[in-house]
Amino acid sequence: MNATEIEELNAHRVVEKGADRDDLLRNKGLLFQYLANQRSICEALRPVAGLRSGRNAAVLDVGCGDGASLLHLMELGFPAQMMHGIDIRPSVIERGRRRLPACTLIVADACHIPYPDATFDLVIESTMFVQEVTEAPIRASIAREMARVTKPGGFLLIVDWRYGGRGYQAVTQRRLRSLYPGCDIVRSVGGALIPPVGRAVSRWCPSLYFLIHRWCPPLIGLKANLLCKSFA
Repeated sequence: MNATEIEELNAHRVVEKGADRDDLLRNKGLLFQYLANQRSICEALRPVAGLRSGRNAAVLDVGCGDGASLLHLMELGFPAQMMHGIDIRPSVIERGRRRLPACTLIVADACHIPYPDATFDLVIESTMFVQEVTEAPIRASIAREMARVTKPGGFLLIVDWRYGGRGYQAVTQRRLRSLYPGCDIVRSVGGALIPPVGRAVSRWCPSLYFLIHRWCPPLIGLKANLLCKSFA
């Protein structure tokens, strides 16, 4: 999928779902979905907390958009100077550069990441495989590139939906092992509930959200998976 197709997909999603679907201030159904996702990322990243003080550590966000995930990492204490991001869409990279001027954001195809082997200590992607990359060969190519630019002993954070539908393939642990054969799954932490349930609970009975999250694991739709690349 090229930049134009992704822009068209996002525009169609806005028309279909409504302009306020992803607006935290306007959409009460989004708040606890967002909080659950941020919590899952925090929990998944605990084993790599030491990277924040690494003198030569580097982080890459693949499909970074306008830098939302990088901003969250900065809020967790990762210095902006170690942050890099790529996205195929020039318009969102331009917004990201204005938003995060200290980070290095470039226009690039995730199937051909323009960095040498073993460059990064942490490589991340967030909801790209299910929402924007539906073709299996392209998904496999992106995964190979992500692993290639990760240092041996480094980490990959895959934040994506474990349920599919409407032509989308779920990012299950089985599929992760297939996509990243040289990596071990270190942590897998549940994030947002499946959207119809999570948004309804967040809107109408938010006090029950994390109780449902705890006691009904099948309703968890998104997972933050931390993988470690082997030295072999």
